[in-house]
Amino acid sequence: MTVDKPITDDFIAGMQQGVPILGQVTKRCQVSRESTFVFTITLVQGLNRQIRRMCEYFGYEVTQLIRTRIMNISLKGLALGDWRDLTPKEIDTLIALTRDSGSEAEPERTPKRARSGNAAKPAAKGRQSAGGKPHAKDRRPVAESLAPRASRAPMAKPVPRQAGRQG
Repeated sequence: MTVDKPITDDFIAGMQQGVPILGQVTKRCQVSRESTFVFTITLVQGLNRQIRRMCEYFGYEVTQLIRTRIMNISLKGLALGDWRDLTPKEIDTLIALTRDSGSEAEPERTPKRARSGNAAKPAAKGRQSAGGKPHAKDRRPVAESLAPRASRAPMAKPVPRQAGRQG
């Protein structure tokens, strides 16, 4: 990060200890001075505009911010707006690092055992809602989904109502 005025020892120490922003104190992080106006920081949480807000708290303005990695994933060589596929090793490490992390999402539900005599239903294609049902946009009316496509009659156009008639 590059800031608008010389970095002091108090700034480095304060940033490392945690800073009150957005109604909470940030978690401790690693901060090191690279030059008079440049420092590196390694966060362990990612609040909205966290680095900029932390610097503002101490009276500094960030003039340049360069993200070098996200968790174990290096961004080296990626231009603005570019993307790349994750390697299998990066995916495995990412899953391991986040396995015990807190989440606001509902935990995955264990599938119920099929009752005797009933075969388990195959997983629905497309998006899934929280309850494991197809997403509302992917659902079709039951009659439509049961009839073979070729045998479905075309839908009739609605007849416009005539003025003055109620019904």
